[in-house]
Parts: sequence; C-alpha cells; structure tokens
Amino acid sequence: MDYTKIKPIHDAVFKTIFGTEMGKDLLEILLKDILKKDVEIIEYKTRELPKISITEKTKIIDLLVKSKNGLIHIELNSSPSNLTAFRNFVYFSGVILLDHQVGEEYKINKNYISINLTKDLGKKRGLIEKYKIQNNKQKKRIHNVEIYEVNLNKAKMLYDNGDKREEVKHIAALEMTVKEIEENKGDDKFMESLAVRLGRLNPGGISFVTPEEDDRMMINTMKKMARERGLKEGLKEGLKKGRKEGQKIGHKDGINFIIKNMLQNGVAIEDVVRLASVDKDLVEKVARELVNLG
Repeated sequence: MDYTKIKPIHDAVFKTIFGTEMGKDLLEILLKDILKKDVEIIEYKTRELPKISITEKTKIIDLLVKSKNGLIHIELNSSPSNLTAFRNFVYFSGVILLDHQVGEEYKINKNYISINLTKDLGKKRGLIEKYKIQNNKQKKRIHNVEIYEVNLNKAKMLYDNGDKREEVKHIAALEMTVKEIEENKGDDKFMESLAVRLGRLNPGGISFVTPEEDDRMMINTMKKMARERGLKEGLKEGLKKGRKEGQKIGHKDGINFIIKNMLQNGVAIEDVVRLASVDKDLVEKVARELVNLG
C-alpha cells in the first residue's frame, strides 16, 4: 500500500496508534469526542474472546479498554450492513459475558459501551447515533448498556464543508491521509500528535495483510506442512507396501493434518470444508477426535 494514502482508520494503523499504552492519550481524546464526556483509560484488555468449544471460530475484537467510564469495546467497520452490526453485537455480548465469568453477582452498576467506527453509513444518518435497550416509549430497559454508531464519512463531509467543531475534526481525521492531517492540523494537539505518530510508522512504505490474505497464508502454510509430512509418511509406508499405497497413505495423513490444524486454529467446521475441499463428515470426525483427546 502507498504510504501517502494510508489513513488512521486502516485496521493495522488504528491499532498501532490507538491500541497501545503509547496511544492512550489520543484514544482518550477520541472517546471524549464520541461519548461527550471525559474518559480516563485504566488498561487495555485482551482482544480475544474465549471459546466455548474446540471447534468454535476464534473471535478477535478490534479494541477493548477498561476505563473509569466502564468497559469500552471498539470495532472498525468497512461496511454498514446489518450483518456487520449483528456481528459486532455478538462480539459486544461476548465482552459482557467474559466480564461476568468470575464473581457472584451481575454488574448492573458497571457501564458497558460499544463503539462502531463505520464507513459509508450515508449522508442521511447522524454523525454519532446512540442506541440503548428500551421500549417503544423510549423508557430504558437496561440502563448500563450503550451502543454508539460513528459515521466516519459524515464527519469528513461536514469538516470539508466548513464544520470546524473539535469532535467533527477529530473524527474526520480518521479518514484523512498524512498530508491532509498536516494541512488541517493547525494548533490542534490531537491532530499534531496524530500526524507525528502516523509519520513514524514507516516512511519507506507500509503494507497490510487483510483477513482474507491472512486466511490464505495460513491455509497455504498448512498445506505445505501437510505435503512435507505426507511425503515422508508415504515414502516410509511405501517401503513396506509399495510406492502407490504409500502415496495414498501419505495423502490421507496430510489431509487429516490440515483439518486438525485448521480446527485447532479456530477455523469453523463449515470454513474447513470450504477451504480444504473435503467432506463435512471427515471434518466432524477429526473434530470429535480432538474433543476426545482433550
């Protein structure tokens, strides 16, 4: 990816700048702009949600912080679809569930906040939309759970059209390139710091691995390992039963090796069937064997 075109909202960039202790000051300002209240971050929490079963797909959320305002969950969304919104709600529910694994009572006085930084929501949607669990008369049913939908493109549009409110400027900056941030920073401390940290990432160019590319890399690596193991086992058995029989055994062992590794790495059964081009019955058999071994 061309370095001059990267933006803070890009997944790897956002987590590098805002997702560590070094970026706590910037994240506190951004959260203040969204929540309309001062935010003090206490610590960054693990981003991996626990699995219920060995065959369950690993769930990695974008950011989770413990603050004096409560537990704040953040997701970066390139799509405004209902599926994305539902997935984020599932992850948010997992965050709340994880926070209740230890203890003897429900934490009804602790705030749980989910923030969706979303592209392409549309001009008709608000800049920041706040959702609560309530009835048709807007009476809150659960007072300590809130969801915020942040319209990134709306912020950029408002700012480009002359809206210079601080919260608009800061949210719009997430959709700006390094050059744009430099040109618009003025004496704004958030913008100045964001420009500096963005500029430090990699002046020689930066590249990102998409989730799809990461899946493909993992599958290709496991296939290579399987081929190597299958060849070794095939040759060993071939000494006893002949080359043809040995190759069959090696291939079968290699396929099982791929399935086992994919399941252990959190790939769902349906995805294993699709990516490895194998029968579902075989995948379920290997999954049962893993459960029994555990």
